[in-house]
Amino acid sequence: MKKVALRMGFFADDEMNYIFSADTVKKLCKKSLTIDDITENDLVLNMRQKGVDMKIGLDIASLAYKKLVDQIVHADEDEL
Repeated sequence: MKKVALRMGFFADDEMNYIFSADTVKKLCKKSLTIDDITENDLVLNMRQKGVDMKIGLDIASLAYKKLVDQIVHADEDEL
């Protein structure tokens, strides 16, 4: 797409882990599920991308400083 930039970050290994899904936590609290009954389907991979905010910020600062833009628009992934 014209006038679109993609900025790739990275996943921090120390911040990637598995967590219980919300439904699993509810079942554990209600005691309708025990630790022994948990399967891999009850877990969700939790990961955060790092470095993207800084790259986008530097792009914005650079474009504004060079007066190459009058407006910057943010679009969520599902809006593209």
